[in-house]
Order: sequence, then C-alpha cells, then structure tokens
Amino acid sequence: MEAIEILTWPFIQESINQINNKEQYLNYPVIYVLNGNKEAYIGETVYFKNRMKAHLKARKNINQVNLIKHEHFNRSATFHLETKLINYFLGDEKYTLQNKSKTASDFTHNYYNKPYYDQQLFKELWQKLHEQKLVDNELHVIELKKHLQTYIVQKII
Repeated sequence: MEAIEILTWPFIQESINQINNKEQYLNYPVIYVLNGNKEAYIGETVYFKNRMKAHLKARKNINQVNLIKHEHFNRSATFHLETKLINYFLGDEKYTLQNKSKTASDFTHNYYNKPYYDQQLFKELWQKLHEQKLVDNELHVIELKKHLQTYIVQKII
C-alpha cells in the first residue's frame, strides 16, 4: 500500500499555476494544510487547484500549502481526517486555526474501512506532519492532553 505523501509549495499564484493539470490529485480527494508563521487552515477537497485559487483570494497570514495525498483516500475518509486533524492541531497549539468552527463534534458517519483511516493512517499522517515540523507534539502527547482534559471535566461535574 502506498504511503501518505505530503507535497509542499509556496502559497502564491505562480506556484499553483505551475502545477501540471494532468496530476491525478487535482481531481481526487485530498487534504491540505495552509500555514504561515502563526496561523493555519486545514481543508479537504476533490478540486485542489480550484480550491487553492479561491483560498489565495481569501486567506491571509498564510505562506505555504501542504497537500496530503494517498492512493486510497475517498471523500468520507478525507472529511473524517480533516475533522480529526483540526481537533489535533488545536491540541498541538503550534498554530491558531482559521477554521475552528468545524470542531464542535468529531463524530463522522461510518464508512468502509474507517478504523484503518482513523487509527493506522492517521498515525502515519501525524508522524509525517511532525517530521516536516508542521506540528510540534507527537501524537501520544496530544492524546494524553485530550484524556487529561476529559478527566478534569468529569471531576468538575
């Protein structure tokens, strides 16, 4: 099985224009992280180039785009992983997220092979993000924070 791949470009019109229109990921489910020094935006799309052009007009304080692709991504998986990434990025605290509104619930519907994406593939993805310095903390640190917060809330109630 192919590994997760992260492609990185400067977040400028020229970089987006130079992407070959025959690239398979341009019409395939992908996840992306747009980041600057202090802020980031996490999204998913099946129309990567068009989505980036729209973001170029709307997103501020962003200077890099990171495309996350995998040969077995499907729309349900990328939606689920996008939501999970948003929640884990909040726990990592490296960036202020521009799209916090999607974090009210991390529930996603059931879909084929969901445990694989939720557990195995997400671990691989987070490790790659950590290696590329897009996140500060390893996965187990974020998960420990989440458990401690849940424990504290339960004790208060």
